[in-house]
Amino acid sequence: MNNRETIETLPQIFNDPVEYLNYFRDSDTYKNTYIKFYEGKKLSSDVSEADKRDVFEGDETCRKLLIEFARTQDKVLSYAPEYYSEDFRENIKDYFSLIQDYDKGRISGHDGISAYDRLRGSYHDAAAQVLTASTGVPHRLARGLIQVMTVQKGLDTFDSAGQDERRRLLSTLR
Repeated sequence: MNNRETIETLPQIFNDPVEYLNYFRDSDTYKNTYIKFYEGKKLSSDVSEADKRDVFEGDETCRKLLIEFARTQDKVLSYAPEYYSEDFRENIKDYFSLIQDYDKGRISGHDGISAYDRLRGSYHDAAAQVLTASTGVPHRLARGLIQVMTVQKGLDTFDSAGQDERRRLLSTLR
């Protein structure tokens, strides 16, 4: 991946994903987007704030917001294994290794790159599923957290991570 953005000079790097998520949720960026997300929508009075938050955080809007938050607010989540389950540590290690193999040029050609992208997506998804199961964070937000960690490790860029996932998926199916 060319044109890497570096984030080595960022003033605040979080190791604890819970602390990072709380910081994100407490930000004006999150709060304003959350309000706009529900603006003009009529919801039943039975819908709790927790349910509303889960719906918002399960939406592509929130995943992209998290990545933009990391980019513009100089707040990044770094992968620190001690904060995660053994299952997640295994999944994320495989995911990072796969990306490193691609970066080392071990994958080439149109078919190879297409196959790699599908495999990368499945590894990313598997890691996000484990993170969701162990933390209760909605799946799409878990994917965003993993992407922020991947950017922090220098294995991805904010531009790439911030792409709409549905569009990325459709482009691989063509």
